[in-house]
Amino acid sequence: MRTRQIFFSLLLGVMQLSASANALDVYQAQTPAGCLEKNISVKEEVSLIDLIKIGICNNPGLNVDYMSLKSAEANLGSAKSEYFPDITLNAGANKNTRKLQGYSHTEDNPYNINAGLSLLLYDFGGRSSRIDTFRSYLAASGFNYNSALQDLILSIHTSYFKLLGAMEDLKSAKANEAMYKKSYAEASRRYEVGLAALNDKLQTQTSYEQSKLKVIQMENAVKQYEGDLATILNLPPQTSFKLKQPPKDRDLTALDKKDTLDKMIEQASKERTEVKAAEANVNAANASLQELRSTRFGSISLSAESGYNNSWKPERSYNRDNSIGLNYRLPLFTGFDTSYKISAAEFKREQERYALEQTRNNIKNEVWGAYHDYQTALKSYEVSKKVLKSAEENEKVAFKSYEIGQTDIINLLTAESQLADARDSLVNAFYTVLINKATLYRSIGRF
Repeated sequence: MRTRQIFFSLLLGVMQLSASANALDVYQAQTPAGCLEKNISVKEEVSLIDLIKIGICNNPGLNVDYMSLKSAEANLGSAKSEYFPDITLNAGANKNTRKLQGYSHTEDNPYNINAGLSLLLYDFGGRSSRIDTFRSYLAASGFNYNSALQDLILSIHTSYFKLLGAMEDLKSAKANEAMYKKSYAEASRRYEVGLAALNDKLQTQTSYEQSKLKVIQMENAVKQYEGDLATILNLPPQTSFKLKQPPKDRDLTALDKKDTLDKMIEQASKERTEVKAAEANVNAANASLQELRSTRFGSISLSAESGYNNSWKPERSYNRDNSIGLNYRLPLFTGFDTSYKISAAEFKREQERYALEQTRNNIKNEVWGAYHDYQTALKSYEVSKKVLKSAEENEKVAFKSYEIGQTDIINLLTAESQLADARDSLVNAFYTVLINKATLYRSIGRF
């Protein structure tokens, strides 16, 4: 009876110890942003923020990374379970019949019930190192998920601006069509009254027909970019979008005055989730190495068992067994397996350190390139605004001059072509700036 009391007292104490282990300061992975908004309809006008919410909710690639995060969380829970005891229950019953030379017949119907407990008490830091390893893996998975989330947001930004740009290009194409139509009408009028040659009419007609072709091409481009955006959002490719324009009350192309190149490089090399994930992998490698080293010193465990055995023979014999023990296990020789595993873990640690250094270097170069791409696009945008202004004035002058017969059709068509190109260039330059700005912010981990 005393032994049984000791057994259950130990069991209760172990459970309390395990509960304390759950209260350890462990990394709590961020829950995914998930479906931030389920009631957004693309049939209505949607903003960039609306699209991001839909993407976070629907994108299957992001959910892949989230499942990886949850898997890492479960692995950490499995490692922490080593603070709990292993409790087993064995029960069995048999029927044995024996006959001796026709004289005697005996039956034996034994049964047994046994409960056992095994608890690892101390393994020289192996268990805690193993938990640290999986805690670091969980942290890395969390940072990888955040990185995937930022990549998704950048993809939505890029697709959104490309679609807006295509829609603006379509407007420009229609404006160019109207311009060439006007010139064609004027050349036709002058030809009918004998003030222009047939060649004038034909050249302006050609330009007019080409402008209509450009409208068709831009309508197709809009559909293509809508399909690209729909794919990112996991929507049917034939989905049409009504996009809200970016706010007009501020300069969308400008950076914060505090965002110097040096500061952005410094920020990115410290704060990018890819850097933090690489740092977590280094920590995991260190913990794994410590776990392997601890195996050289063995482990101390507690075992307890209590059970009944009954033969049900005529004498009705009963057996009751209780035991409790403390065990020390020390591996003396494993065929150098432990040494090789420790060496491999040391190399793995160095590999992760170099990977961290490489990640930081790659990010610095990424920020540097993104910053200069942005600056180049911004300069192109500023020049494009000036080019458009002069092209508009030139086209007005050329048309009036042609209208009163002071210039030929070649000068007019040249001016119109320059204006059409200037409109396209300005739209492209503006949205290239916005895309490059978003890319720059992603490179410093600002999303």
